[in-house]
Amino acid sequence: MGWDVAVVDGALATRRHLELSLGAAGYRVVGWADAESARRELVDPPRLLVSELLLDGMDGFDLLAWARSQWGDGVALVATTGVAWGQIDLAAVVSQRFGARFLRKPYLRSEAVALVREAIGPGPSAAEAIVATEFRIGVAEAARAESMAEEYERRLVRAGSHRGRHNLRARASGSVRFRHLDVAHQRPVGNLSVGGLYVESPSAPDPDEILDLELDVPALGPPRRLRARVAYRVLPERAAAGEAPGFGVEFLDLSGPDRSAIAQLVAQLKSSEEGGEGGDGAQRADSAEGLTREPAGRRRQAGRSSVLLVGLPTQRLLGRPGFLHRRDIELVAASTIEDVEVMARLRKPALCIVHEEVIRFDPLALLGRLGRLVDSAANILVLGPTTLSALVARGLCGAVLRPDLPPLLLNDEIRQRLGVAERMSLRVPHRAPVQVRALEQTIETEMIDISVGGLLLRGLGHLTVGTPLALSFELAQGGRLSATATIVRFERGRGERGGTAGLAFLEIDRGAMQAIRRFVQSQVPFNEYFAWLKQAGFG
Repeated sequence: MGWDVAVVDGALATRRHLELSLGAAGYRVVGWADAESARRELVDPPRLLVSELLLDGMDGFDLLAWARSQWGDGVALVATTGVAWGQIDLAAVVSQRFGARFLRKPYLRSEAVALVREAIGPGPSAAEAIVATEFRIGVAEAARAESMAEEYERRLVRAGSHRGRHNLRARASGSVRFRHLDVAHQRPVGNLSVGGLYVESPSAPDPDEILDLELDVPALGPPRRLRARVAYRVLPERAAAGEAPGFGVEFLDLSGPDRSAIAQLVAQLKSSEEGGEGGDGAQRADSAEGLTREPAGRRRQAGRSSVLLVGLPTQRLLGRPGFLHRRDIELVAASTIEDVEVMARLRKPALCIVHEEVIRFDPLALLGRLGRLVDSAANILVLGPTTLSALVARGLCGAVLRPDLPPLLLNDEIRQRLGVAERMSLRVPHRAPVQVRALEQTIETEMIDISVGGLLLRGLGHLTVGTPLALSFELAQGGRLSATATIVRFERGRGERGGTAGLAFLEIDRGAMQAIRRFVQSQVPFNEYFAWLKQAGFG
């Protein structure tokens, strides 16, 4: 005799919960962790097949297609998953393709029992003990799917899906030597940029590990000794077709001569790839050495941005530079005010962060000396107790921060002070009118692209970085949305009259954010996202 319900789900807890709930309702239930086992061991067709869509090996889409072709309409089908992407309606998809019902994880125990009764009627055997306690099934899988959706967006950005990426990269001929686990390695260099490089290697150090590299690229002259952090790795089993396994690193303390030499080489290589210098290639090569998205003349005059860390245990920042190095912002460590004065003769720092231990004996005099080295005392941040907040009132520093501030929050403080937005999600082109309220005036402008972090707008060149704005705009199926934002950068447009302004959202309600996320995700095909989920989850 066949089973009433067959459950195929990789999560043991989900299988057990369904077996308990449906068994108590009078159904004979069996479960498997993968589709291949279910196909092999299901000798007689069940009355109902419940399948998770995201499975290792054969996925739920393939299993439902096999079940319908193998058993025809005699078996009821239910698809379930915690996966969601954009405006994709999985309930409609599985209904149209397989005539299947759909359960979105997490779901209530009672919802599962009711759906099974609707599909195949009441259980053939009366259960003596009915599970009356209500609980949700698939909570962990739904949370993981949502987390992976956000990771997928970040991977798209890291892969350079947006043409305005700051670091120009090119393939270079050479090798890199390093030590890992007391073993010396020499591996080929893949892509090279002023921000880092890709090392082709079948084995890789762990992410965030600090390496001392010897970069040997003949076009750069003698080998160069560099320090770098492992940013990510591509294991052999997860490398895409044509992709070499290895790992990417971000340079930590690249010297001026090394940075200049690498930038020039990358620009030359990229120019050769694109058929000569000039045009768009020349503009993007210029951005390899640029620091912010401003007109080229202003970029060359401004030079690189420097952040001085005075008396801080700098490894916690230097070890995880994140957006700072990608935006070509240099972190420089100093132990005393005297060291800062020497450094400031070479380059005026854009921001200075000083630990209270450095100034504790004479904060007024020492901060006064430090203030003369930066453009404004507002660009000085002090890490110390709240008792030092009087320094802000006296105009000697811009803020007093807790000395135990986590590195992530300290990085965010630096980002805000420098007016640099760290884009954490996919940006997609979208033309739509936007109403901007700024400085008691209303401006009608146009959106160029959008992400869940902000917008790129045409014009606004008469405003300045840091200006707060009130926005109103529409998205397809999202209705009229409102948000507050701030200008974080300006960019000289390529054929865009008046250039463009990058905005980061400051305040936006949850409904509007969800509408933006659905819209942005809808621009990426679901099958691409689902294929990545399978590789990331089971590869």
